[in-house]
Amino acid sequence: MKKFIIGALALSLVTGVFSCKNEDEVNPIPEDVETVINSFISGVVTENGAPLAGATVKAGSETATSAEDGTFTLKAAEGEVVVTASKEGYVETSASINVVKESVASVNFELSAKNKAVTVSPDSETTLLEERDKFISMTFAAGAVAENTEVAITEYTTRATFDGNMGAISVLYCEPSGQTFNVPVKVNLNSKTSSDVVFANMVHYTLKDGKWVKEGDMVAGENGYTCELTHFSSHAFGAAAKWSSTNSTETSEGVVIDNLGQVSATSKDVTVSVKNGWKIDGDLTAAVKAALAGVSDSDAAALADDLNRMVRNEKGASAAVKTNTVSLGKVSVSGDKKATISVENEVVSSTMAVDVVFKGQTITVNVPVKEYKGAKMKVSYQNGEMRPEHSGSDIQG
Repeated sequence: MKKFIIGALALSLVTGVFSCKNEDEVNPIPEDVETVINSFISGVVTENGAPLAGATVKAGSETATSAEDGTFTLKAAEGEVVVTASKEGYVETSASINVVKESVASVNFELSAKNKAVTVSPDSETTLLEERDKFISMTFAAGAVAENTEVAITEYTTRATFDGNMGAISVLYCEPSGQTFNVPVKVNLNSKTSSDVVFANMVHYTLKDGKWVKEGDMVAGENGYTCELTHFSSHAFGAAAKWSSTNSTETSEGVVIDNLGQVSATSKDVTVSVKNGWKIDGDLTAAVKAALAGVSDSDAAALADDLNRMVRNEKGASAAVKTNTVSLGKVSVSGDKKATISVENEVVSSTMAVDVVFKGQTITVNVPVKEYKGAKMKVSYQNGEMRPEHSGSDIQG
């Protein structure tokens, strides 16, 4: 009887061992890891609309160099970030952007090579034409400076804004910064439109302590718009403009990391396509003709060019919409899970409203603008059969 009990107990133990072993084999426990998607800043650096390689782009402690096609990518922390683009011999420019979780923030820069300095004499009048765009000139009267002074003015593209209602046609980087003049310097902004079409409210702005402030009004004349300045800084000249906008999204191709049926977690190098830049949303010359009935073809084209410059100086780069390929690095996914990373491009549809005087009548011209500000990544998961919470469908993560 004892032998029978001992034998039965041994058989029970052996059976239990094999039962546990089989249960472990049938119900393995998948490895869990956290799926992390870092945030980045990506964009393009250009010069006169063409890619500019070798520019240094900084955001906090992160630094990148623009590639041959002008593109760059920086890893970024969440929150407000100041991004600066620079290159030896060029005017430095910057932008303040907001970086959110699991996103790629887009920002483009257009750099301008500094123009050569000329000598202004205290004994004679000197007129200096800006060489890049040949859009603006300054006249230094005799006695404006106390001694021979090297001065330079360079048209550059920056994000010139003033209480959300600034439309800068021209922005100048003036050297030496801080230079004062004994006699006011006369500024003339060329206008390619006829006297039939003028901007209703032309303003001169100055950059002080990193902010644009109103310096004074400009006067319309036969050869454009004029004003005076008494010191060198960065100066902007343009019409008052009101901006309004709405936000939407456009979906780009996403990425799938399929790790269903696998016990171990996996990692994969992930790249996504992100749109950036801006464009006029339609035919701007046609929009001008629709607003100003009877305007000549030459005036419509010239006014459209001025309006385009205003948008350029608000957005910080010339009009262009591109798709950047951005590496998110390695992204990990738990065992027996499938992760789908969707890419939603942030789209801002804006209208810039500017008042012009056409044959004595004040009329508002609306400029439609479409801008791509970056993309947000959203991750959804599908659980496999090894997981108790197996769903067979996507679960938002």
